[in-house]
Formats: sequence, C-alpha cells, structure tokens
Amino acid sequence: MNIALVGSNVAAMLLAYQLANDHNVVLLEQEAEVGMPVRHPGCIVDIELLTRYIPASHQHVLQLQNNTLIDAFGCRWEWVSKLLMIELTQRGVRVRTRTRITDTSRVDTGIRLVLVSSLGDEVLHVDAVVDMRYGTGGPGTSHHVLDERCSVTWQRPTMAKAEGMVVLTEDLVMPPSATLIAHRADGTSEVWWKHTASWTPEHGALERMNGQLPDDVSLWSFDGSHKIACLVHDSIVFGRI
Repeated sequence: MNIALVGSNVAAMLLAYQLANDHNVVLLEQEAEVGMPVRHPGCIVDIELLTRYIPASHQHVLQLQNNTLIDAFGCRWEWVSKLLMIELTQRGVRVRTRTRITDTSRVDTGIRLVLVSSLGDEVLHVDAVVDMRYGTGGPGTSHHVLDERCSVTWQRPTMAKAEGMVVLTEDLVMPPSATLIAHRADGTSEVWWKHTASWTPEHGALERMNGQLPDDVSLWSFDGSHKIACLVHDSIVFGRI
C-alpha cells in the first residue's frame, strides 16, 4: 500500500520504520527540516529500544548521559530525529519537508492529496493517510488541510501545555521543581514543566521550547513515542483503513 504520514515527530518516524517493510511510505512535514524546532524532551529509558532503530555506532552525536535520579538517559532530541531520518531513507521512506496539504478527498483509487511545496503544486494519490500530529503546529496560520474522514483514526493521548529550556548543568545547583530534568553529556540539561515554566536560571537559558506534550509524563520519552507508534501501527494492521 501507499501510505502518507502527516507530521514527522519521532512517533511518526518510528511508525514509518515499522511500515516500510510492507508498504510505500511518505512523511509530509511543513517545517523546513525534520526535528526542528525542538518541542519534545530528550529522554530515553531503554537504550536497547533505541538501538533497534539507530545503530550504536551512530549514537555518540546524541550526547547520551545516564541520569540515575530519573533512571533514564538525557539526549539531544533533534539528533534522534535526524538519525532516524537517515535510517528511514535507507529503508525507502520518502521524507518531504516544506510540504503542506491544501486539500484531501476520497476518489475511486483511494485518497487524493493536493500538496504545496518548494517544488510547486502537485497531486499525490495514496491508499491511506495517517495524521500523526498530536501536539501544536508551528507558528503562523498555514496548516495542513486534512479531512478527518480521509485519515486513519487512533486514540491520541490527552495533551497538556509544556514549556522547557536548555541550561548549563552547573546552573542546576538548586534544581527547580520541574516535571522532568534530563542532563546531557555536553554539560547542558533540559528542564521541562507541564503547563508553565516556574524558574529562571541565574545565567539565562541557552534555548527555550514550548508546545504540547502528552498529559501522561511516561509518554515524554523515546519509549513513549515508540508506544504511540505501536498503537497506530496496530490500528492499521487490524483493518482501520
């Protein structure tokens, strides 16, 4: 089958990886590149799970750091996405950035998608569309126009506003009461709050992130993204398309 995945979060990329053995898969992403801007904590519980998708020989760029207090590894999340993209392209998955759906409709041959991209307008015919967006989109008013009647439905997690920042680890002498703190091997740490950030680091933040994350904090990790991908994969396998 020809399957279009809308959005390129890590859950979508893991789903594409799983589908690529049996289907032709294309990822459609509005942003200029996969993994940016970062709207998700860099957190991995099970390194063996990560190694299923990204070879151990490539993982050094993730700046993995074991965090004993949260029993997980901190990492650079944008590089998780970039390394996954390399693996996906090697498996034949097409990744289309700067691409927006402007119209969806059912036709005799399946689903017709009208796309606008840096390459111009085009029409794409697929057998199934899976909307993998489960958070807020990027800035501005241009978003995908996707008819829910034309896409696979799945039980999205309840979402909550989240704010995060990257700070120097040395600035966390007195850790704030955050939802998640993950140290990375490059001497920086990510600090995340469900809802609103309630702390200002002494020397300022190196980077600030905001958006929406699952209300269930256990889904904030790479492992949580894998759980979501498997949920949608099962929805496809058991005939919801």
